[in-house]
Amino acid sequence: MTSSKTSTTDPRLEQIAALLAKGSDTRDRVAVAAGSDLADFLADDGKRRQSLQGFEDVYADIVHYIIRSTDRIWDGDAGTELIKTHYAPEVPLHTSEGTTYGRAALIEMTKGAKRAYPGIYLQAEDVVWSGNDRDGFHTSHRITHIGRNDGPSVYGSATGRSFRRAAVAHCFVRQNRIVEEWLARDELALVRALGLDELALAESLGTAEAAARGSLVGETTPPPASELSAPASAEEDLVISMFRDVWSERRLGDLPGYYDSDAYVSTATNRVLIGPGGYLQYVVDWQNEFSDVSLRVDHTMSNKRAGGEIVTTRWWIEGTHDGEHRYGQPTGRRIRILGFSHDLVVDRRIVAEWTVFDEFGLLKQIYAKEPPAAN
Repeated sequence: MTSSKTSTTDPRLEQIAALLAKGSDTRDRVAVAAGSDLADFLADDGKRRQSLQGFEDVYADIVHYIIRSTDRIWDGDAGTELIKTHYAPEVPLHTSEGTTYGRAALIEMTKGAKRAYPGIYLQAEDVVWSGNDRDGFHTSHRITHIGRNDGPSVYGSATGRSFRRAAVAHCFVRQNRIVEEWLARDELALVRALGLDELALAESLGTAEAAARGSLVGETTPPPASELSAPASAEEDLVISMFRDVWSERRLGDLPGYYDSDAYVSTATNRVLIGPGGYLQYVVDWQNEFSDVSLRVDHTMSNKRAGGEIVTTRWWIEGTHDGEHRYGQPTGRRIRILGFSHDLVVDRRIVAEWTVFDEFGLLKQIYAKEPPAAN
């Protein structure tokens, strides 16, 4: 097992890694993944660090449960059977493409991924959590998938190419079982790593999936705004305000007040933005291509760290593809994408942000052919 620490020569990333590495000094009583050596973190020492009524004895706390159970499930063919004890029978899985129900579907999806990417390794980057073993836990697990395409996948024959793909899984957990999950993976990074024609593939796969659904966009919809609970910390309030002010209310002049002067922002398909200027251009590009773009947060939580506070948000972005930029000529299509952001806030400024959404799913919504009308 490798360490979750990032190896880099980028001075800014080294500073951020140093902040996160203070996780061992966290004011949170539960261990955190960031900055921890995973070999030690996953050790089964039999010591509970948190009340976990109804959970297997192997788990020390909710963060350990998320990382350790993920590692066990993805460890060879036998691990897939653990889905039966770690997921509710009718668990809903929400993605940008809609909702699937039941652990049987999860088992088949996991088996398919293991056939396509044998030996795939899911490296834990961080876990942010809230809740308790009475009411249930929310967890946001930021992961890097590392593997090689040595078997047939939904994208075709094996390519033999290696890849790295970011992902975030948000789970609601009760008594050792995930009872609801929201998932986004950086799928376009994978498609590009495999050397595939992303636009042709988006059209063919998007058309087939839309025909199966009977619609271009899946049925998953954001909950009413009233369901978003009040921020639990000043840092959560800051991040929620940033999304509202900058993305939805288009107060772009407010953006520099939210981000550190050399903030590091990692977003979909391996894009890196530096500072408020880099982030501002990114937002402007979205607004130019989707004139009515809006982003709404439907869940937030945070954990204190010695280096600051990590805030996670689960959000939906919607808009009409009516402008020309990275996605080609305007199509007039409506898009709706599920995404996640993990923001490191220090002294009332965002110093780092990791955002994950399925940009290939967005391409499929734009390029898929309309499904035939029902008779």
